[in-house]
Amino acid sequence: MSYGDPKKAHEILLDLFNNKIPTPYQIRLIANAANNAGDKAEAFSYMAEFYLSIGNFQEAIEQLKIALTMKPITDIQTAKFIARLNEVEEYLDEMNKNRR
Repeated sequence: MSYGDPKKAHEILLDLFNNKIPTPYQIRLIANAANNAGDKAEAFSYMAEFYLSIGNFQEAIEQLKIALTMKPITDIQTAKFIARLNEVEEYLDEMNKNRR
């Protein structure tokens, strides 16, 4: 990726991401591609998905919070990241309630 076109790599990997369930390795790869393409907010969002895929919910929440601080960020990205953050936090709260 560092020798090619990171934006093109991001597009190709995004197509994969949207058409089949990616492995944690593939999710991390798309996060790296997004980062190399300058899409910092998306990169943190993908890292959140990576952490979710390996069961690290707290780190996923942190990655989404970081994504929300990145500039530039569109209104659509903001809404998407907030929705995902709420979803993960609600799931984690539910898991914690069931453990009691």
